[in-house]
Amino acid sequence: MASISTAPSCVPFCAAQFGATGLSRGTLSRDTLQGRLAREGMMRDADLADIERVAWLYMDGMHECDPEKLNAAFHPTARIQGYRGGDWRGLTREQFVGYAADLGSRQAVGEPFDMQILSIERAGRAAVVRVSMRWNGRDYTDFLSMIRRDDGGWSISEKTFYSAT
Repeated sequence: MASISTAPSCVPFCAAQFGATGLSRGTLSRDTLQGRLAREGMMRDADLADIERVAWLYMDGMHECDPEKLNAAFHPTARIQGYRGGDWRGLTREQFVGYAADLGSRQAVGEPFDMQILSIERAGRAAVVRVSMRWNGRDYTDFLSMIRRDDGGWSISEKTFYSAT
């Protein structure tokens, strides 16, 4: 399970707070997450809601391989890097979005939406979202580093990923 930071300058959110059943693959849906937050009486500020919105935009964009959604989620200068199997990969936003668009919609080929937010941690204008997903036949863990832009919105500035296969 992910740990929760107790640093006073952070606004942590962790799916682990909802018990082991909430972390089962595919069980922590967008609606379930919002309902549990409301039932638990957890405070949500506008920044945290926008961070979550960008994470879901990213996951929807990945499932649909939709360049418009992915470009909206990522900052123009974003880097994407990590390991798939034993191979390191590093891409610009343009290269990554192009790769996804060329691959085509996972939804259209019948791949189920199997993605979830595991944790969100925020300190001021920086945040990290940990995402688990099954995409294109592989299991991935993504760490989405986000920044709050000068206009107040949030963007993914760095995606670091890992897939064992």
